[in-house]
Amino acid sequence: MNLNKSTGEIKIGDLDITANLTPEYIENIGSTYDAKIALRNADYLTYIISNIDEGESVLSLTFNKKRLVTLNIGIGKNYNFFPFNIAREENTELTKRLLLLGGEKKYSWGEVELSEDRKGGTLSIIIRYNRGN
Repeated sequence: MNLNKSTGEIKIGDLDITANLTPEYIENIGSTYDAKIALRNADYLTYIISNIDEGESVLSLTFNKKRLVTLNIGIGKNYNFFPFNIAREENTELTKRLLLLGGEKKYSWGEVELSEDRKGGTLSIIIRYNRGN
């Protein structure tokens, strides 16, 4: 997992994600990475990619008016964490990945942060892209 801090491009396994990524591209690679639509509502469209980086990660990509606005990175199917319950090991693993990306930080193109929802029991790295990129 690698983040280009100048452009916001992130490489996860053999997939490159940029702010210019489109829903059409996700549709084209859907069968390779097991990408499925998770939510479609008005101007928003969210895909879940569950087979990335050989099962190490799961991704959620949200588009607004066909522009990528958020990328969520979670723990993949190779880990047996209970859903809706944040395990210490899960936190440790995502913190390691966050450090690979340079930690929580704001950039000219957007920001990177660790998101922990204790009530919902979810933990993920969120990359938010500015609307202008």
